Amino acid sequence: NTIAASFAGTSATLARLHQHIIGRFCTDPEVEGVMEGYLSAIDLKVDNRGEMLDKLPPNPCLQQLPRGLAVAHHHYGTPQATVLFVVQEGELNTVDQRHLEFELFQTHGVPVRRLTLREVSERCTLEGPERKLILDGQQEVSVVYFRASYTPRDFPEELHWQARLLLERSKAIKCPNLAYHLTGTKKVQQVLCDPDQLYRFLPENEGGREVMETFARLYGFDAAGARQSTLDAVADAEKDPEKYVLKPQREGGGNNLYAEEMIGQLTSPELVKTLPSFILMERFFPRPSPALLLRQGQVNAGLAVSELGIYGIFLGDAEGQVLLNEYAGYLLRTKLEGVKEGGVATGYAVLSSPILS
Repeated sequence: NTIAASFAGTSATLARLHQHIIGRFCTDPEVEGVMEGYLSAIDLKVDNRGEMLDKLPPNPCLQQLPRGLAVAHHHYGTPQATVLFVVQEGELNTVDQRHLEFELFQTHGVPVRRLTLREVSERCTLEGPERKLILDGQQEVSVVYFRASYTPRDFPEELHWQARLLLERSKAIKCPNLAYHLTGTKKVQQVLCDPDQLYRFLPENEGGREVMETFARLYGFDAAGARQSTLDAVADAEKDPEKYVLKPQREGGGNNLYAEEMIGQLTSPELVKTLPSFILMERFFPRPSPALLLRQGQVNAGLAVSELGIYGIFLGDAEGQVLLNEYAGYLLRTKLEGVKEGGVATGYAVLSSPILS
């Protein structure tokens, strides 16, 4: 994702929680047997508590993501300016966002203001030939950090679109700007799975081939007509729909189409015309491991699969100079085997921590 990559604050807290639980309870007789059974199931041998703790990697995302915003703020060059978090109306994930806000101020001395797109339209203006972004007629904004504007629900009225345009036209550094937002779409992912396109940015002999080998196959539906490879994939999906997923250009979880819904979209005369807004992807089938999933006080036990995401912070200028490009921690989401979607906020998965073998 290139917009609103969430759960950095919660993931860092969870990593510390798991380290505490291992350090505090793994030698407890009631826990030790459960732990040994789990480690045996994943073919991992650990002789003592210290060795177990060493296999839980630290997660620096709560330090790194605010640091990226702070570097952008200082590069903007106006110390008294503020960072603006653009948030959704009725935001439910406030706690995670507040972690970033507090770290940004406590460690870097950079204040944060939070506005919805509606509030942006009411309280923000552009001033001067540089189009400085001004809040409430007096507070200059250095960085706009988007935790909204990635779903149609964020744009119910024209004023929301105008607010997004105002932010994009401003001098403030955007995280992300529209171009970087679009690079995270499924369509761009599909295009980059073409070796001719990937090797333009990452040459084959400089790691491009190894990266290409990690990709699942993705197929696009161009308005001018589908390629033969896409037609073959559609035919295969009709025969074996469990191998595929149909993805729209959406973020936020819960939007993908599987099985009968996917086949209906691929074959219905009324729906086929919308296929250029989708990509067809071969599904991953990772090896499941036993897990206990705790959500809203309820524990579910069973085989589970996990998805690992890596946070990164990047800052560049209009001349193409890279000012910052660093690893910034990880996000691990775990769900019970057989659950197709993977969103945490949408209730399909929970946050977790990796154990390194």
